[in-house]
Amino acid sequence: LEPDRLLHRVHKNAGLKPKGENYGGWESQRGGGRGLGHYMSACAMMWAATGDPRFKDRTDYIVNELKKCQDAKGTGYIGTVEDSIWSQIGRGEIYSTGFDLNGAIVPWFILHKLFAGLYDIYIYSENEKAKDLLINLSDWAYRNFRNLTEEQWQRVLDCEHGGMLEVLVNVYSITGDKKYLDMSHWFDHKKF
Repeated sequence: LEPDRLLHRVHKNAGLKPKGENYGGWESQRGGGRGLGHYMSACAMMWAATGDPRFKDRTDYIVNELKKCQDAKGTGYIGTVEDSIWSQIGRGEIYSTGFDLNGAIVPWFILHKLFAGLYDIYIYSENEKAKDLLINLSDWAYRNFRNLTEEQWQRVLDCEHGGMLEVLVNVYSITGDKKYLDMSHWFDHKKF
């Protein structure tokens, strides 16, 4: 797999010119972007398991590209889900048909993969820049969604939402900042 192809939508969403053609299948649809996070975690774990420098080189490259995207956006956000979707949700304008949220296919699931990939790169390869990106991304989420009510969060969670609860606990574990632990409870799905 080619990192630049997996980064295609992230570059595009940051207003930067993509360096590779987007992959097809789910990656080319509105729910695209989940492959990057899975790939980041896999490469980080392979680096830790094998010591093969090719995996470390790939994670370092991806982190550097994500830093460019985060800097270009200037908000802390990096990802493939359009800003307009997140803005609607942040304002409490929430609708879902079950597998989508405001027209985006499982956006929290997709975002979780990126959170998890950054966390894994930090944990398995001690890449401090990955930690910084993860904290900035977490702070973006805090600023944008902290005013949602419990009822609004439960409507958000009627759509598949991935492992945001888990990954925010992980952010808390590496920062000690209780804000992230509190954020994890936004994702307590009462129906479960």
